Amino acid sequence: MSGRCCKGSRAKSPSLAATFARGRRNRAAGVIVQQAVGRLFFADYAASEESYDAACTLQTWLSAGPLRTFWIRRSGALQTSLDRIMELSRGDMACAHATALAMANIVRSIELMRKLARHGDNLATIEPQDAMARTLRAPARVVREARDGGRAGPIRLRARSLVLLAVESARRQYPDPGFAFFANAWNRCPAHSIVPALLADVWKAARTDVGGCA
Repeated sequence: MSGRCCKGSRAKSPSLAATFARGRRNRAAGVIVQQAVGRLFFADYAASEESYDAACTLQTWLSAGPLRTFWIRRSGALQTSLDRIMELSRGDMACAHATALAMANIVRSIELMRKLARHGDNLATIEPQDAMARTLRAPARVVREARDGGRAGPIRLRARSLVLLAVESARRQYPDPGFAFFANAWNRCPAHSIVPALLADVWKAARTDVGGCA
């Protein structure tokens, strides 16, 4: 995520836990994640299959090759998706970014957590923080701006420099979940505490849902 820090309290996680506890998947995991993230900004944020499709369209447009990105724009799908996301986000750019782009990695983490929970007695024996650390995934790359200049290791950055960070590659080299968000650095992600806490809460809720080890 980027932009200002998410406001409000943590999103509620029981519905997320239900996507893998006991195998129940009443709604697509992506829709539930999008709603959970949206409710970090607005308590009444209501995601849908359509809003999740809009987020997927934006993600595809950013990562696809030139021909496909041209088609998405030319077809009107890009503008339609932007309009839907911005309407739900009430013009809040941080909310729009979180619910359209950043949440993709939370979806990946939830899917990995679902697989972990279904293997043996993992749900009962693995602690929430450990489950979170095993399944947390970061973006492959993010762009950050050094607004006031500074240093990135041995490299001196001028003010307004743009830096491309290989976040997921860095995360694999360090066991501390905070490193995936550069929690102690100038380029710290605003979600550095929210996402790990959300994933841990999902695991706790899932344990309770299946009969209660929490």
